[in-house]
Amino acid sequence: MRGASQWRLPVAGATTERSGRIVGADEDVMDLVISVSRAMRGRMNELLREIGLSHLTGKALRELSAGPMRLRDLGERLRVVPRTVTQIADTLEAAGLVERRPNPDDRRSLNLVLTPLGQERLAEVKAIRAAAFRGISSQLDAAERAEAIRLLRRLEAAIAHKAAD
Repeated sequence: MRGASQWRLPVAGATTERSGRIVGADEDVMDLVISVSRAMRGRMNELLREIGLSHLTGKALRELSAGPMRLRDLGERLRVVPRTVTQIADTLEAAGLVERRPNPDDRRSLNLVLTPLGQERLAEVKAIRAAAFRGISSQLDAAERAEAIRLLRRLEAAIAHKAAD
């Protein structure tokens, strides 16, 4: 098993040898974006576990705060396959956080709706996320945060553009 030091990402512009090949700056950027994303998701899972949720179930509550939503639409917003969104809905429903209700626009489908307990849990999720992100973003000054947002949005748009091709 590799030690943690072997997986550290190099400083921007540097190259490192990993698995017998040279990793350039482009791969460093993508590796770092993925690494930060995984670390943030892991941290959110740790924090939300304290209230019986996960990163994904917390995100589902946030999405459902916009109003009733079909499972299919929630799955698209969460970027998960139908089986996973069904499991998320089952978990949230078993916890009393959402209800399945008939969709008034389509009798063949059901909407997920936050319950009053779901609204309370959503407020907890928002507070936990805000505190966590304040701690993380405090490592950057306002200009650095703005630049990080700008660059990440460019990467997101480039990924979306490639997916559309």
